[in-house]
Amino acid sequence: MAKLNDIKSTIAAMAQKNNVPTYGNTALKVAEPPVIPLPTNPDVTGNTTTTSVQPTPQQALKAFIKANLREGIDYGQIPGVKNNVLFKPGAAKIINFLHLRVQVQLLHTVFDPEAKAISYTVKVTLINPDGEAITEALGAASTLEPKFLKGGMGSQNLVVSQAVKRGTVSAVKNLIC
Repeated sequence: MAKLNDIKSTIAAMAQKNNVPTYGNTALKVAEPPVIPLPTNPDVTGNTTTTSVQPTPQQALKAFIKANLREGIDYGQIPGVKNNVLFKPGAAKIINFLHLRVQVQLLHTVFDPEAKAISYTVKVTLINPDGEAITEALGAASTLEPKFLKGGMGSQNLVVSQAVKRGTVSAVKNLIC
């Protein structure tokens, strides 16, 4: 039977051939990639600006939205609504751009066994990196909605997810409107 040190040295030799880091006493030191300096004053689209005027947070957010959100994917039309609607992927991009995290709290659950229906209401809070709540919004969904009627009681997870999605999009809209 091979000794532990023999096994470690064999793994280290194989990793060295493939440039794969290992762990323990024989771990390889992999060179870190070089640091690429960022432009001194980039705008949100990645272009370097030549002026020294910094945009306000609202201007930076509007520029980010204009440059990065795509119609049909991040926002667009839905039947029965005149204006464009923010979709979940667009809300997620804005949340990531602002370095926020989403906190969800289940507020209310209604179970109606006669109607075979469950309804969920959630509160979505967007929190900045300092841990401060920036905005809150409510989201709700029910198994009685046409899109969930086929699944009945078995679509509870989808209903909760829909409520969270609605709350998240609403919270982002609170930020940008």
